[in-house]
Amino acid sequence: MVMPQGGYHAAGARPWWTGPHRNQRKFTRSCPVRNPVLRLSLLLAIFASGLNAQVAINEYCNDPYASAPGLDTNLDGSPATSSSQSDDEFVEIVNFGAASVDIGNWTLSDFFGLRHTFAGGTLLGPGSAVVVFGGGSVANFNSLGLSGVTADTGALGLNNTNDSIILVDSMGVTVDSHSYSSGGPGDGNGESITRVPESATGVFTLYTTFAGINHSAGYMLNGTSPWGPAVFPGTGLPGTGEDIALETGVNAATSGGAGNDVKTALGGDVLTVYVDSSGGTFVAQPLVLAADLTITGFPLMGFLPSVHVSSSFIVLIDGLSPTAVGTPTLSFGGTTVSYVLPMGLTGQSIILQAAAVGPSAANGNYASTDAHEIQMQ
Repeated sequence: MVMPQGGYHAAGARPWWTGPHRNQRKFTRSCPVRNPVLRLSLLLAIFASGLNAQVAINEYCNDPYASAPGLDTNLDGSPATSSSQSDDEFVEIVNFGAASVDIGNWTLSDFFGLRHTFAGGTLLGPGSAVVVFGGGSVANFNSLGLSGVTADTGALGLNNTNDSIILVDSMGVTVDSHSYSSGGPGDGNGESITRVPESATGVFTLYTTFAGINHSAGYMLNGTSPWGPAVFPGTGLPGTGEDIALETGVNAATSGGAGNDVKTALGGDVLTVYVDSSGGTFVAQPLVLAADLTITGFPLMGFLPSVHVSSSFIVLIDGLSPTAVGTPTLSFGGTTVSYVLPMGLTGQSIILQAAAVGPSAANGNYASTDAHEIQMQ
């Protein structure tokens, strides 16, 4: 049946336009997005998606042990063993594009679930890389000018065979993914798997197929030229720079240092705090651990040099009060405490800082750690 122009199928049905109509021009002209804010948002989303396409999974190690000694990919001095190798698993993310990309709040997952969320404000410049390790310490790795973080869930959990690695941006769009199975180039068996050539479209290949080394976490294929470093948000709240350090973990092992001092959390998560004086300078000295609340993006300025909590802070450990609950002095081997984070703090950040009090400090009064920020989601 031929319908007339502008006619209808039946009562209540939608119009059936079979040809030009005087209202068609009006309809067409009303289609463009006229809301300038929405239009800008759409343009930015399209622009961002183009930039994100240049960020890719470049190298990964799902099986760092084949025979003794295993790989020590994070350079913490503890090589992988047959019974303990998860710390040296890693995924290297590279920006192959010509513009910086903000990977803040991007996530890294495997087939079984979320493994890491990048701290808000993390930037990857052109030719820069960040390496996510399963665990351990990244202090030595980062001291070489490389950029490593530990998975904030406590592990990457990559299977030796049959698993997936998925990189998703802050809008929930998959930027890159890779699946591997038994017997293929994903079956590492004591070496990493890397893209050849190194580009967003390179083919994943066993590392020893290309070079005489087992991996190059943080480096290009030749194993000697480093990728550029990532720019981590950091709290921008340094301590006195003495022999006292703060680490935090959310439902996971603790970590600290550049790239590991800003973490995300939800109400009900378990926050673990670890304070240590590795050189023993402040062991048995009174320990103070304080927390303060601020709006995320507006960190506190503090009220004393190298103290970044305000006068309204909450004392979590108070080594100066004889009736204080908790550990009053810094223990040999470090002091660890855990707390359940409260609900209802979305959009706010908890600023944490520790201090040892006593004459051993450079200023004769206290030595403070760099502050950590826990961004509540």
